[in-house]
Amino acid sequence: MKNIVIIGDSHASLFRNNQHSDRGQWSDISLNNYFDVRWLGPITLWRVCRDKESCLDFENGVNYCPSGLYNVSTRVDKNTDIVLVFGEIDVRCHIFNHGQENFQEIIQNMCDEFEKFLIKYKNDYKLHICSIIPPMYEEKCTSPNPEFPFMGDDKYRSNVTIFFNKKLKDMCIKNNFGFLNIYDIYADSNNMLDYSKSDKIVHAIKTIELENLIKKYFNMTTNEEEDFDFSFFEKTYDFNYCNNWDFETNNIFLKYYFSLYPNRNNLTFFDIGCNGGSFVKSAKLLCENPIIHCFEPHPKLSELVSQHYPDIKMNQLCVSNQNGTCDIFIPLQSVLISSMIDRPIFDILRTKPGADGTIQKVKKYNVQSKTIDTYCKENNIEKIDYLKIDVEGAEMMVLEGAKEMLKTNKIIAGQFEIGSTLDDAGIKKEDIFSYLQNYGYEFNTSLSNDDVFFNIKKN
Repeated sequence: MKNIVIIGDSHASLFRNNQHSDRGQWSDISLNNYFDVRWLGPITLWRVCRDKESCLDFENGVNYCPSGLYNVSTRVDKNTDIVLVFGEIDVRCHIFNHGQENFQEIIQNMCDEFEKFLIKYKNDYKLHICSIIPPMYEEKCTSPNPEFPFMGDDKYRSNVTIFFNKKLKDMCIKNNFGFLNIYDIYADSNNMLDYSKSDKIVHAIKTIELENLIKKYFNMTTNEEEDFDFSFFEKTYDFNYCNNWDFETNNIFLKYYFSLYPNRNNLTFFDIGCNGGSFVKSAKLLCENPIIHCFEPHPKLSELVSQHYPDIKMNQLCVSNQNGTCDIFIPLQSVLISSMIDRPIFDILRTKPGADGTIQKVKKYNVQSKTIDTYCKENNIEKIDYLKIDVEGAEMMVLEGAKEMLKTNKIIAGQFEIGSTLDDAGIKKEDIFSYLQNYGYEFNTSLSNDDVFFNIKKN
C-alpha cells in the first residue's frame, strides 16, 4: 500500500492527478493513485522555518483554506511518506528582499532551522524534500504575480536556486531524509526553467522524465495500460453471464432482509466488489428508487457496469482498511476471482496451462483504496441500509475500514462471502463473526453455503 502525501506551495500541484491538475497529464494513469496533494497556498520556506508547528504540524494538523477553495490539513498518519515542496517563492522574491549580497548566509540559516524542525518527526514519518525547480525567465512569464514579484535578475535567481538545492540536499543526506531531485529534469542550458516544460508562468509541468524519476525513486510497481492486455478481456468477457452470477443468491439475501425491514423505497446500498453488477440487478428489481454505490477496481468492469446501469454511483477503487492505494491481483481471463490477496490459485493460473493450452497472466494492478468510513464522511452518507461484500478474501479488511459506521450501527445489514477465499487470507469466519458481534450484530448462516447475512441484533 502506498500513500504519498505531498505538502507545499503551488508547486506541490505538479503531483496532482490528471482530473484536477493544470500541470499536465500523467501518461501512466496509475500515478493518479499514488499522491495525496495538500496545497497550502503561497507558503514560503522562510515562514515554515519561522513558525514551525504553528505553520506545519504533521501530528495534530494545521488547517488551511487556499484561495477560499477548500479546506486542507497538514495532519498525516504516522509511517507515511511525506514530500515537502517549498522554496520557489523564497527564490523569486524573499531572499533578495532580505539580503541580496549574502543569500548564502540566509539560506544556510533557513536550512538549519528547517532541519531542527523536521528532526522531531524523523522517527514517525518518512520525510522527503523535493528540490526547488529552476527559476522562470522573468521576460517569458505570461502572468506575473504582483504579490510575489521577480526580484533580482535571472542569473541571480539561478545562482540562489543552485545553492539552495545544494544545502537542502546536504541536510537530507545528513539526516537520512529523501531528496527528490527534479531540478535536472527542468533546467535548460542556462540553468533556468525550460520553457517547453513549464506552464508559462513559474511552474513545471509533468513530463515522461518526471514519471520515470518518480517510479525509480519510490520503487513503484505501476501499471501502464499497455502492460495489461484488455483486448483479450473485451473479446472474451461475457457481461450477461457475470451480470447473472450470484443473481439468485442475492435475491434470497435481499428478500430475507425485507422480511426483517419491510421498507423498500430509497434505500442506500453499498456493493463492494461489484464485478458484473449482479447485485445491482437484484437491488433494482426488488427495490424502488435504490441509491446504489458500487466499488469495482477493474477499469473495464467498472466501465461496463456504469454503462449498463447509468444511475448508479460507480467508484473505480478498492475498499479496504486504509486510504491511499493498494495492489489488486487480476487474472486476465478469470476476472471473477480478482483479489487484494495474492491467492494460491493465482500461482496455479500462472503455471498450469488451461483448456486452450496457455497459462493465464495475473496482473498486479495498483489502484486507489478507501475505507467505508472515509467514503461515507466525504459523501455525507449517514446510513447504509445494506452492505454487500464480495472481495475474494479481503472481507475483514473492508469491515475494519467501516469501524465507525459499525460502532454506531449506521450499517443496518449486509452479507459477506466465506470459504476458501478467507483461508487464503489467513482469516477465519469466526474472526469476522466476533468482530461484528462486538458492535451488536447477529448472523444467519442458513441462506447460503458461501455467504453470511448479518444485521443489527434485534431484541
